[in-house]
Amino acid sequence: VIAVAGSAKKDLLGKRISAALEAMMEERTSFVQDDAQSALPVSDESAWTAAVMFPIIGGGDVMGAVLLLKSDDAPAPTQTEIKLMQVASGFLGKQMEE
Repeated sequence: VIAVAGSAKKDLLGKRISAALEAMMEERTSFVQDDAQSALPVSDESAWTAAVMFPIIGGGDVMGAVLLLKSDDAPAPTQTEIKLMQVASGFLGKQMEE
């Protein structure tokens, strides 16, 4: 994990991402948690999970991912939060192409 904002920074900065997250990034698939599925683990070394994940794709290559982290008792992500993560990953992908 290279960049983190908020209270998760101390727990995640410098840690290796989970195998599940890495596989989704390599497959270029996004993840949005609904009520029926569990959240995506961010790191094997941390209890943090992601409710939303969109890969950052620039120049045809995966360069990272944008995640919306959640606590255990948080409700499912709203459509606004999902769209915000999608737009952020698209923006970062375009910026990294230049």
